[in-house]
Amino acid sequence: MAQNEIEEMLDHLRRIKSGENSTRKVLRESSEKSMSILWEKSGTWRWLVRRTKESKPFFIGFATVCGVIPGIIGFCVMSATNTRSPELEAKLRKNARLETLMMGKVNKERLAEYLGELQRKENTNDRYVAALKGETLTRKPYQRIQPVPNTSDIEAKKEQK
Repeated sequence: MAQNEIEEMLDHLRRIKSGENSTRKVLRESSEKSMSILWEKSGTWRWLVRRTKESKPFFIGFATVCGVIPGIIGFCVMSATNTRSPELEAKLRKNARLETLMMGKVNKERLAEYLGELQRKENTNDRYVAALKGETLTRKPYQRIQPVPNTSDIEAKKEQK
């Protein structure tokens, strides 16, 4: 901060302490001073503010440009970086690890099971209850909810074998 800004702040604090100015007025003045740097230095900013204040169509046009241009840029970037090509997908599937392939298969089976339950219009609220408890559902209807095994439990079972 510049020396004169520090002195002004100290002056404001002295006035607050002595009761000359209210805190709200001092805060408003300090925020106006920080905004005034942009206002005083930039002629383009002043012109833009004046035009949007005077002309409602200009304001609507400016607001539209501020929304449309970033949208177009984002769309172009997403289109340019989109890699949904069959060759790339085939290559990634070919080089996939065994765990990844197994998880994909399990997820497909679980999704098929869930969609089947929805088609049969079964009550699926127990799925949400199980998920909130950190549990997963099995395919056994009489034993639907099973706790997710901890890594320590899995290691203990391996050691027992």
